[in-house]
Amino acid sequence: MVGRRRPTRLLTAVAGLAGVVIAVYAATRIVAFAELFGIFKDHAGVRHAQAEIAARYNSSGSDSRSPVVPKIIHQIFHNWHDENNDTIPAKWQPSRQSCVDSNPEWEHM
Repeated sequence: MVGRRRPTRLLTAVAGLAGVVIAVYAATRIVAFAELFGIFKDHAGVRHAQAEIAARYNSSGSDSRSPVVPKIIHQIFHNWHDENNDTIPAKWQPSRQSCVDSNPEWEHM
């Protein structure tokens, strides 16, 4: 009976040791992954709160930034059947006119 008891203890010890090794390895991998997001250290850049950003944006009297989108409507139509005909199809004309009417100050090309 003593001989049978020994392999069970050895198997339990090996399984326990393997569990500890796996747990330590998993913990180091989780810590390494968390460091990618700067969880355990300070942020390298300058921190700004949303209130600071809003106050700075609203403090400037006029918006001196250039517009992000140029005010140009580009009309592109490829007539694959007749290369000399540049007019858009009649079914597209209302959509085009709606776009032009909605943006009268924009340049149409």
